[in-house]
Amino acid sequence: MIYGASLGGTSAAITAAEHGAKVVLATESETVGGQATEAGMSAFDDVRRNWEDNGIYGDLLLFLQKKRGGTGSNVGLGKAVVGRAASIPDDFEEFFRSRLQHENINLLTGQRLIEVRKKGGLWSEALLRDIQTHDVIRIRYHYLVDGTTTGKLLAMTETPFNLGIDAQSATEEISALHDKVRRGFIEGETNEKGQVIGGLGNRTQAMTSAFFLLDRGYPGEFFPPKEQQRCWKKAGSGSAIADASVLVSSDIPCPLEIPVTTESSDIFDVYLVHQGGSVRVFAASPLWQDLPLSFDLALPANEQYTRVGAFPIEAGRTVSFSLVAQHGTSTKIEGLILVKKNILHEQALVLRPPFIRSSIQWKGFPAYAAEALIMTRERLPVTLPKLTFRGHHLEMQQLSPFLARIQIPELRNGMTLTDLAVEQLEPSAIVIIPTKVSAGSQVFDLTRSSRVLTNEKWAYNSPFRNIKQPVHEWDFSVTEDALYLSSISDTISRWWAMELLDADSNTKIQSQVFSTQMENRLLQPLFLSSLAKGKKYKLRLASSNDRPWGNVQLIIDSVENSSTYFSDNASKALPTPAGIYDIWIRSAKQQALTIATQPSTTPTPLHHTIRRTKQYEYAGKAFLFPGVTIRASDIFAQMIAVPSPSVDVYRRNSNSLQPPLSSTFAALPPGLYRSAMFSHDAPCPSQATIREENGSINTTFAWTHVEGNDICILERPFIIRQDPIQFDTHTGSEQKESFLYLFEDIPPLSTTWTFDFFPPMTSEQNPLSVSLFTHRNIVSPANVLK
Repeated sequence: MIYGASLGGTSAAITAAEHGAKVVLATESETVGGQATEAGMSAFDDVRRNWEDNGIYGDLLLFLQKKRGGTGSNVGLGKAVVGRAASIPDDFEEFFRSRLQHENINLLTGQRLIEVRKKGGLWSEALLRDIQTHDVIRIRYHYLVDGTTTGKLLAMTETPFNLGIDAQSATEEISALHDKVRRGFIEGETNEKGQVIGGLGNRTQAMTSAFFLLDRGYPGEFFPPKEQQRCWKKAGSGSAIADASVLVSSDIPCPLEIPVTTESSDIFDVYLVHQGGSVRVFAASPLWQDLPLSFDLALPANEQYTRVGAFPIEAGRTVSFSLVAQHGTSTKIEGLILVKKNILHEQALVLRPPFIRSSIQWKGFPAYAAEALIMTRERLPVTLPKLTFRGHHLEMQQLSPFLARIQIPELRNGMTLTDLAVEQLEPSAIVIIPTKVSAGSQVFDLTRSSRVLTNEKWAYNSPFRNIKQPVHEWDFSVTEDALYLSSISDTISRWWAMELLDADSNTKIQSQVFSTQMENRLLQPLFLSSLAKGKKYKLRLASSNDRPWGNVQLIIDSVENSSTYFSDNASKALPTPAGIYDIWIRSAKQQALTIATQPSTTPTPLHHTIRRTKQYEYAGKAFLFPGVTIRASDIFAQMIAVPSPSVDVYRRNSNSLQPPLSSTFAALPPGLYRSAMFSHDAPCPSQATIREENGSINTTFAWTHVEGNDICILERPFIIRQDPIQFDTHTGSEQKESFLYLFEDIPPLSTTWTFDFFPPMTSEQNPLSVSLFTHRNIVSPANVLK
């Protein structure tokens, strides 16, 4: 018996079976192949040596070359950065499953190991529980093999084992790390500049876990043009999207229709996939049927993806984008990619003159960043005006002779557009499209500080006394008496020193030395400060190295009026809109903590070990909703919940529907999901049935009512595969209004989120981690970027 269908476990099963052994391969996952099938795009980090052409890996190279093409040095889809093989997870699973169909192999997926037993002093039995049916299976065996990546089976048998990176001197494996490199990776090395690189700890499968979290969401989806479009013909050039076609325009201009249908109502970033040219894009929407909305786009041939803009799209309603090639240009189009922005609670706002009476009213969070589309009756002037909005300098982009776009960093409830002074353009309408939850009202421009302090003699208790880099200083004030939260986001891991001072007395209010933990992913809370309206303040900041600050964001915002929620472990409920949140925690002592939501929306509480007591640390993700509380095992711990954009949440709403309430999801990414339902003044449904495309019942679950709320939580997570599903909610009465949420079940892998690439793999100008995270959204399960 082999437990764990990792690359090692799967290969062990195939090898043993082909040498005559009878094998049971059991795994908790629904997939086989470990990191080859758990990432969005898999590439093997081989070292291009001849011995790798043999055995199962050699067979895999031949399989990919036959299916996807390529040469002996590069097979699969596109060109791998590392190794010779790269392709989509389905290819690797197809290969491994074909090899596992051996007559000597019995493959059991979705089986959780619950017990191993001894008989006569030897391990001889194992008990497995089916994750969905809860049936228990007993396996008897002569040999027991651990195929997990973390030694789960060995730990259960109390067998001593080591995790992490082996040294070459210990294993004599030619691909193992040399002792010095291994020591630098684990313990860190100091370079000639005095900077510590490496020091990532002796971890196992950290890279796989990080890629797994980044890639499994697949929030991007590709939409090809309609077939048989007149005056658009298939081009001979290859496509950037797997299994897609390239259409080239003819001399006769005519529209190329691209219909789009989404799984849930949301705001989507729309990207045009192309190979150069120039087009006019017409975007139709029920919100602005009477408004001529068109975009003139130049498509550089070397760009491949050009952003059209953000658009609201309702679930189940087809929206058509129409493209007309500009006369005299040869334009090549492949289709559109839609990236879900998880703005669940808002739609676009269409404002008409007079704009002085039009105030912003959001339903979800108090503030959003937004795009403003300004439509005019007359042609726009040759020189567009430069606008200022509440202290922010805004650039206006002309999209067509009668349409311009402005990016507004923050629009709060109750604000009006009078400060924007767009009346000089005589707009016929303004469309406000929220693009992300606002991070804060006081955003510091790190490229333009008020002053730079050099050669200062800092006091012994100053956070800057050991910093050799210049200290940047900003002057600012706040608009209300309140408790303010300072936060930062960064694209690399480094140490920082920060100080907040009263400008009049030059006395310190707060100071902190901290490291940025969540590279390019999350907004990291720093400290809370009580600030007063009308007073002048100074903020000082310096980093431990001379890398650019271009991607760093520093923010101060009031806790009361921001999208971030603070909990001091009291029993008060959060007023947060429903969605996925990143949970940060701070404690005064190093300890292992348990963090739970009440009521619970996760199968197990979050677990986190405090390592740095003077800063907030990332603990994981949780689905929160109005009325929920967050509690930690340390009653003195402080927690902060920040809206997370990195996990997709799907929301469906219905009005006055008779039971059962039914929703069909046709293209959800495969994975493990949970569900919550909000029903106003109505009892919880009795159960939920999930049906697959052929009508067969996947599973049936019961709902759990949240005491004191109109909220019901599905008792267990459920698996969605590649096929469409129908979600039926059985109720005993008519639901006046209900909202159904589906969201991914987040694994408790908080430690892997601190993962950073080893410096030799990155460059300061374009860190590999940044490009991976930025572009992971424009990948879909069936359409992979080459």
